[in-house]
Amino acid sequence: GDVDMSDFATLQACLSGVSTPAPAGCNGSRLDQDGDLDTDDVLIFQRCLSGPGVPGTPACALPG
Repeated sequence: GDVDMSDFATLQACLSGVSTPAPAGCNGSRLDQDGDLDTDDVLIFQRCLSGPGVPGTPACALPG
């Protein structure tokens, strides 16, 4: 339930770029649900970063 640097390592390993499908097993890192893993997903991750053991807030993923 937290969003921390461990999650960032997964996001970083899964980055695919704009309009390139995310690698298999990376569905949980597709934060904007458009099929690729790109800068937009990283920006959402940054808004949601909470720290180890600190639950994230679901509203952080909303544009805003």
